[in-house]
Amino acid sequence: MIQMNPRGLLVIFLLCSGAFSAQGQQNRLNDAQVRQQMTLAVSQTELELGHDSPSVTPRKDLEELLSAFRDKESPTKVYFYQTDSFAAEIGAADTSIAAVVHSAGAVSQFYTFEGSREVGAFSQEFNRFASSLALSVTQNDVLSLAKLFLESARAGNPGSILTDDLNLKLAVQNYYFTMYRDVWKMLDAYSRWYTQFQASMPEIRPKVAINQNGDYDLSLQTLLMAEGKHPQVQDVELTISPAGIVQVRGIRTIFPDQSRWVFYDFSLPKPETFR
Repeated sequence: MIQMNPRGLLVIFLLCSGAFSAQGQQNRLNDAQVRQQMTLAVSQTELELGHDSPSVTPRKDLEELLSAFRDKESPTKVYFYQTDSFAAEIGAADTSIAAVVHSAGAVSQFYTFEGSREVGAFSQEFNRFASSLALSVTQNDVLSLAKLFLESARAGNPGSILTDDLNLKLAVQNYYFTMYRDVWKMLDAYSRWYTQFQASMPEIRPKVAINQNGDYDLSLQTLLMAEGKHPQVQDVELTISPAGIVQVRGIRTIFPDQSRWVFYDFSLPKPETFR
């Protein structure tokens, strides 16, 4: 049985007759069995939301990311999943990230982070999730939590966080090589892209400062790589509290100024102009 409160939080009750067992049995389940039950619960929830034949994939990489700055002795377990489903009412595929906060013998809470190009659109749900974990985020943890926040919006393609200029160069080169499967075309496309990018963007690296409220102001860049389009760099500004609450201060595209399709003239090997 699934209930949704007015704020959109889904609560999965652990019933003997449903996907979950009672408290005594839960205490005897190993991690693999709990994961199996959680996967079934997420799948059933997607069906309740009107999605047809959802595919549910564990995202252990997100669990590891969270564990880097969370109390490892906590009895509460967190499981992340990627759901790929079909919304019958609109006839379109839908991909999102879900998280289940589970404690043996207690009510498990289900959070769904539906992606959006407007990253702030799902921050409210993420903050409800973070509030349930009693986090204590230090300045060293801020970038990891920001990565978890952006990765939770995977369906909205928020982009990969860029750590430095070399990280950017390698990512763009790999992208163009995957597209062209030709070293010379890759180098030509990359050199044109990067030369114009250098004129538009200062140093690439995340920056963290503590503001007057004791929260962390974080500025970082992400790289968007949509199939068939030139890579785009975005500037993302977040404020993160020591409790893990995220406020999106701003997101803007730095380069190119618009999303542009890749065209390559074989008689004159020159990618399209970015501006």
